[in-house]
Parts: sequence; C-alpha cells; structure tokens
Amino acid sequence: MLVLISIYTYQFEDFPGYWRNFTGFTEEQLAAVGLETFALSELFSSILIPGFFLLACILQLHYFHKPFMRITDMEHITPIHKKKSVERTEQTDFEEEELVTNMEEESEDEVELTPSKWGLVMDRILVLSRRFSDNLTKVQVFIWRLLELHIFKTVAFFSVWVSLEEPSVMNLVLVVLWSLAMPFSRFGPMASCLSTAWVCVIIMCKMLYQLSVVNPAEYSSNCSL
Repeated sequence: MLVLISIYTYQFEDFPGYWRNFTGFTEEQLAAVGLETFALSELFSSILIPGFFLLACILQLHYFHKPFMRITDMEHITPIHKKKSVERTEQTDFEEEELVTNMEEESEDEVELTPSKWGLVMDRILVLSRRFSDNLTKVQVFIWRLLELHIFKTVAFFSVWVSLEEPSVMNLVLVVLWSLAMPFSRFGPMASCLSTAWVCVIIMCKMLYQLSVVNPAEYSSNCSL
C-alpha cells in the first residue's frame, strides 16, 4: 500500500521537488528507487504489479492463512480426535447401510422405473469424478509424505546445484552449510533456517546491485596489481 501511495502521489505537479528536498536524492536516485513521473498508460502498468501483490497478500491473510495454520497445527492432531473420527465414520457407514437396505426393500415393493439416458450419463460422470478425486488425494498424500521424509535432502541438493551453476563467494556459504549439515541430521533444521536467511541476503544484494545509481567500477578491484 505504501508503494502504491508513493508512486501515485509522485505524479502530482510539485511532489517531485518535495521528494528531492525531503530525501536529498537526485532524480536518478529517485528513479532507481521507483519514484518517477509516468504517462497515463505507463502509470497503470507500473502500479499493476504492486497492486496484484497487495491483492495476493490480502487474499492470503484473510482466506488462506488461518485455515492453513489450523490444519498444520500439531496440537489439534491427537489420538482422541482420531478415535472420535473413526467412531463417527463407522456410525455414519452403519446408518448408510441401514438406509440402503431400507431403500432396497421399498424399491422391491414399488414398480421398477426405467432410468433415463441422461441420468445414467450423470451417474457415470459422478462415479468417475469421485474416483478421480480419490486418486488425486492419494497422490497428494504420497507426495507430502515423500517431501516430509526427503525435504532436507531436496533443499541441500538444489542449494549445492545452484552454487555449482553460479560459483561465487556468497554461494560458498551454502555449500559449507549443507556439507556440515548432511552428515549430522540434527543440524538439518538449523542449516535450513540459515540457508533461507542467507539466500534472502543474496537476493537483496543482487537486486540493489542492479540499480542505475550503483557504479560497478567502485566495487571492482584487480588483485593481480
């Protein structure tokens, strides 16, 4: 929201001067930050990405965050709840069986009606959709269990692979972390957290280095001299 307000207010007539006086930056530095004057069509495209990002954050916080945290909370998963759920399913299955038997007995007394063609098609579609959803659920459960067992190995593999594809001193930290963490499994969670923090630092440094106000010649040096 702050990014959208800043970009929009910068389009006013006297606001670029206010921003230069307030921050002490030049126009090039403000443009590198993202504050520059746009045409009407360019303004719409420039605020489109921050707007979608803000919308995604709002939807995630209001509709997906609490249910996901409730599902993944281990305190709610206890054997008592499992027993209750099993008893409820058994009770519902027993009631459904009684209902089916009663319906079959009633249907024997009634006159048999020939089902319509579209009814048979819809029944077949429902059966196939249920089978597909059941198979999809089984595949999802299998994938989640596989990831739970091998998540640290997967993260270590991709970290080392990216480091080998782009050799640098900053990526060497990832190789050292996972080289120490893989032989000792208890250091896996700590290595994962440190790798996440270090990758965020690398991304921020690379993004800042792309700014036009950064002069690469100031940070480069010839060690052979």
